[in-house]
Amino acid sequence: MEFNQLQEYQQEIISNGCGPAISSVRPPNAKLFKEVCDQHDLDYYLGFREIHRIKADLRLRRGIRDKIDILPIPYLRMHMLPIFRNVPDYMVKLLFRRWADIYFTAVFLFGRHFFYYGEKQQELP
Repeated sequence: MEFNQLQEYQQEIISNGCGPAISSVRPPNAKLFKEVCDQHDLDYYLGFREIHRIKADLRLRRGIRDKIDILPIPYLRMHMLPIFRNVPDYMVKLLFRRWADIYFTAVFLFGRHFFYYGEKQQELP
């Protein structure tokens, strides 16, 4: 199931965007990858078994990296921390890809507490 197929009220219940549900702190570039994070939240909400969590996390990583690949360097550069904005063009996407890997690792290591484990996938609200 795709997040954009949900009713608006379902989207509001299921997704908090990028970052942990228990915190108002968001990772860098959270708005840039909101659609990918929304889908990941739906995958975690539906849940089921560990293999589904792993697939959801890999889908998150792939989605972020795919978006990095299609966005133009000047646009990505605008979303970088000021200390990195003067790096050469060839490093912009490289830095964003490293960020994607770090974010994936954090979600993979600590996200299991937010994944729904059950006998079957959770029903939509």
